This record gives sequence, C-alpha cells and structure tokens, in this order.
Amino acid sequence: MKGMIVGLTLLIALWSSLAQADVIFTLGNHPQPGEENILFNSGQIGTTVTGEAIQSHILVDFSSQETLMTTANGQAVAEAQNGVINDITINLAQGQTFSTFGDFIFNLGCQPGSAGCGEATVTAMANDGPHTFKYTLGTGVNFLTITTANGERLISVSIEDASGFDQLTQPRISGLSGLTVPEPATMLLIGSGLIGLVGYGRKRFFKK
Repeated sequence: MKGMIVGLTLLIALWSSLAQADVIFTLGNHPQPGEENILFNSGQIGTTVTGEAIQSHILVDFSSQETLMTTANGQAVAEAQNGVINDITINLAQGQTFSTFGDFIFNLGCQPGSAGCGEATVTAMANDGPHTFKYTLGTGVNFLTITTANGERLISVSIEDASGFDQLTQPRISGLSGLTVPEPATMLLIGSGLIGLVGYGRKRFFKK
C-alpha cells in the first residue's frame, strides 16, 4: 500500500511539472535570445518553398494549398502566385539534426483591395498537442510572436485565413532542438504501464 501511494505521488508530481508546459502567443515582434532570420536565398515557385536560418543554416519549409512564390536576393517574403494566401504551414525540413523549435515570429502583410484582411487562425503544434490563437489582421503590419515555456517544444505552425492575406514576411526562429518530448498523456501511460508490470511480476513471483 505504501509503495502504491509513493508511486501515485510521483506520477502526480510528474504530471504537475509537465502540465506547466505552455505555448504563449503575443501580438507584436518580440525577438528571443538566439533569434535567427529565415531567408529565401533564391526565387522559388511551388506549394512548398524552403528558407534557411541565417546562423544555424537549418532549412525551414513553408507549405500551402496555393502555389507560393519567393523573391530572390534573400528577401524573406513568401506570397501566393494568385495574390492571396489562405493557408500556410511552417515546419523544419526533414532529415536534419533539429526537429523541434522553441519560438517562431512572423508578420502577415495585408493591403486593402488585395486580400480580405480577415481573422487569422494560428495553430502551433507542440509536443502535447495543438495550441490555437486567433487575431484580426489590420492593414500593413501584423506581427505575432509564439514562444514556449517549461519544456514545451514546437513541431509546426499553421496559419489559416478564409479572407486571405497578401504575404508572410520576416519569419524568425530560435530554440532549435533535436529532442521531441513525449506528450504528458503518453508519459503517464508509460509510467502506469510500468507500475502495472511491476505489480503483475511481483504477484506472479509470490505465487510460485
């Protein structure tokens, strides 16, 4: 009985520490330590275009249902071939050392008469599942900073806007890591399973 109480206490403590992990959305441009600009080093056209973090040289994919275009000469601008972006997803390109990141910053450009400048839904996929934030785009600058706390890791960032926006500019990233932390629910299941196996083994042992 005492062992069971200790085990439950440890599981509760583990859950409490993991539950503090969070994704924070902050309007505006708020660079974090080690922030890197992501540049498109050549003109690209396709449903996926790739940028490069200027210091770590990690490749970052920008994917959409629309055909995207980037300008040459390192300008960090992605726009749709048809003039309006309704969706775009950002994640680290596969096959690299790093697979997760700690924060992401971007600006959605919206000019009157071109795109609708409606409400953008931003979904940050983290190691404990999706975190969603909505904000209304205004004319011109619409920066959003996504940061993490207490061990949370970002896997991808998706942006959707039914009205559409003109372009995604000035993307920045930091907190690159190769470690993907298991979801709290998964860790609890593993812990519970191990406790169950130990209990089952002890029961079988004493029956012999």
